[in-house]
Amino acid sequence: MTVRAHIPRHAQHTPVGKIVRSTSLAWLWQSLTAAVVLAVLTSAAAWVVHLEQEAATRLRAQVALETLDAKVGGLRYLPQALAYGSTPPKTTILLEQGLRRTAASESATLADLSPSLGVPIRTVTDQLSNAAAQEITMASRGQIKQAGTFDFQTVTPLYTKFTNMSAHAEPILRSLASSSDTSSLIWVWVTVLSTGLLLVLILAGFERSRRERLRTATEREALRGSEERFRALVQNSTDVITVVNQYGVVLFQAPSVRSVLGYDPAAMVGASLSEIVHPGDLFRFQALCESGSHEGQDIRLRHANGTWLACEARGTNLRNHREVRGVVLNIRDVSERKNLENELRHQAFHDSLTGLANGALFRDRVEHALARQRRTGGPLAVLLVDLDDFKTINDSLGHDGGDHVLCQVASRLRSAVRASDTVARLGGDEFAILLEDSARGNGPSRAAERTLARLAPPVRVNGRSLIVSASIGAAIANKGRPGGEELLRNADVAMYAAKAQGKGRWAQFEPGMNVAVAERLELRADLVDALTAGNQMELYYQPVVDLETRKVTLVEALLRWHHPKRGLVPPLEFLPLAEECGLIVPLGRWVLRQALTQVAAWRRESSSLAELAVSVNVSGRQLEDAGFASEVRDALAASGLDDPAALILEITETTLMREAEETITRLGELKAIGTRLAIDDFGTGYSSLGYLQHFPVDLLKIDRSFVAGLAGGPRQAALAEAVVKIGASLELQTVAEGVEMEEQVGQLRALACGYGQGFLFAEPLPAQGFEAQFAGESTMAPAMAVTLP
Repeated sequence: MTVRAHIPRHAQHTPVGKIVRSTSLAWLWQSLTAAVVLAVLTSAAAWVVHLEQEAATRLRAQVALETLDAKVGGLRYLPQALAYGSTPPKTTILLEQGLRRTAASESATLADLSPSLGVPIRTVTDQLSNAAAQEITMASRGQIKQAGTFDFQTVTPLYTKFTNMSAHAEPILRSLASSSDTSSLIWVWVTVLSTGLLLVLILAGFERSRRERLRTATEREALRGSEERFRALVQNSTDVITVVNQYGVVLFQAPSVRSVLGYDPAAMVGASLSEIVHPGDLFRFQALCESGSHEGQDIRLRHANGTWLACEARGTNLRNHREVRGVVLNIRDVSERKNLENELRHQAFHDSLTGLANGALFRDRVEHALARQRRTGGPLAVLLVDLDDFKTINDSLGHDGGDHVLCQVASRLRSAVRASDTVARLGGDEFAILLEDSARGNGPSRAAERTLARLAPPVRVNGRSLIVSASIGAAIANKGRPGGEELLRNADVAMYAAKAQGKGRWAQFEPGMNVAVAERLELRADLVDALTAGNQMELYYQPVVDLETRKVTLVEALLRWHHPKRGLVPPLEFLPLAEECGLIVPLGRWVLRQALTQVAAWRRESSSLAELAVSVNVSGRQLEDAGFASEVRDALAASGLDDPAALILEITETTLMREAEETITRLGELKAIGTRLAIDDFGTGYSSLGYLQHFPVDLLKIDRSFVAGLAGGPRQAALAEAVVKIGASLELQTVAEGVEMEEQVGQLRALACGYGQGFLFAEPLPAQGFEAQFAGESTMAPAMAVTLP
């Protein structure tokens, strides 16, 4: 079966067959009508002619009868005339012969009407003629008496009989003549009306035939166009149109199978379509072939190249159609749609950046795991992984660099757990791990330690090596308790506990953690309110003295928080919170402006503080800001402090080493302003001396742990000495922090440490207290020297 053969045959037995049959009947009707009209006209003409002939015959018979009556009467009186001798015999004989011939002729005319007249009129006329002849013969011989007797006995009765017959025939002849005229007129009118009616029918038939031919031509043209459109649609359709029997054998195959599935249409005819149907879809395909359902069925078909295509098949049962006799399948390639649906489904439940499960999918799997746990009784655990200080990485490297770090972290997290465990990205830098089979015993602790170990190696981003650490909180559920949301909250609480313990570690949830976390969250909210209110934060100032002269050379500005309920909150409690919630930048900006404004006022108002310098701590996030140098310049201008060197910016050693190259650039911008730079807590960050010599710093602040070790023996004192010598080798001034005993002052002076800071000299004081203690005139003015015991 081919498309070319299939379409016309199918069409001919629907509208075309009707058109052909109706056209043939129209021509047959016209032919029969013409034949009937001709037959009627011929018959009518023949009948009219026949009636006219009969009327003429009857009229001639009536005339003949009247003539015969006169002539027979003449014959009757001829013998009498002969008897009187009035006519010569020869003339009489000739007359008699003529009369006889005339009577014979007229009687012959009446002979055909004898059956209609009901009397043997010719027989009587013949007898009468014979009798008259005998009488004439007798008279002509002179047998007058015999002729009279013969006349009385024979001729007179015959004439009387003829007279009676004539009297009887005359009204009949007239009636026949009259009826003949009426019948002729009726038949004429009947013929005219019949002919007119037939002519009307013929004209109507011709008009109907004309309209039928016109309609047939129009329908034929429309059908031809429809056939061409149908052929074009079938041949160029993107759908595969296939006719199969109930067993799936192909009866007809459209050419589109070549472009969709890559098969030859001719080779498909006679083959079983089930041979290219995926085994998992055979049942649905067979049901479709048997029922011819219009409902779409998703089936997979094998392409000629061996790949599987996702298709949608719809059937139309045309087994009763004499030209189709099968199920018409419309098969459409929906691979792109299926791929899009799968992609959308994947995007709905997976993180677009890392490919990990997202929060919705993770929570769903946690709920399913808890449901299985209720049946099996095995434990499960959730690890919540939060990267430490990721905002710093994101701000320094940009979002592209941050995304690269997240992808590497995701890959390492996958490698740290089993294939049966679920790793998800909940958002930002927060990840989660669901442990099922590995949650027994110390499985969660091993998984947490293994995860920290996998994250420990440096991450390479744009040629840089970055240390990425994470805080992990673990929560375990036994026998379905707690539920999914509570389990995640517990892991979150444990994660915050790990951060509070110093980051880069893990902690397992314990019931008492809820209270600490709740307090921490409350304190975080209070910190936001404190910055909004603006009246709870205050700067304290601690002097730094020259160990040789005991003079105050600068002060360090230290932030204090006066909580309305908790009282004075130590910096170590709220500064990490400010770092976490992103408040450290606006808070540091406030500290910088407030400290510069206060020191500028002291320098203007007190001669003893005219050369006072101030040091301000700078967080890593402030230093990462490309506009930080501009902020410092603006703060100096706003404070009115005309000496930029009076500002010392303290940066921790750890912050400096986090992004050494970028930090050097930022420090250069600050040095260009004229400010001085100090490394705070020097010795705790294990910095490289190679890097350290490239930092444009002015002071080293020795960590208090080294100062405290001066009294611990030679080994601890050696560490402090090494740190001081490092500063000296780099030609930097050194400041010892945490000086609390006079003996430490002597040891530091022996090590050539120039400056000291600690409770031995003064506690951090509010502005008014510092001003009251150090702004007054003294013998040490104007250097504002303070001699301490």
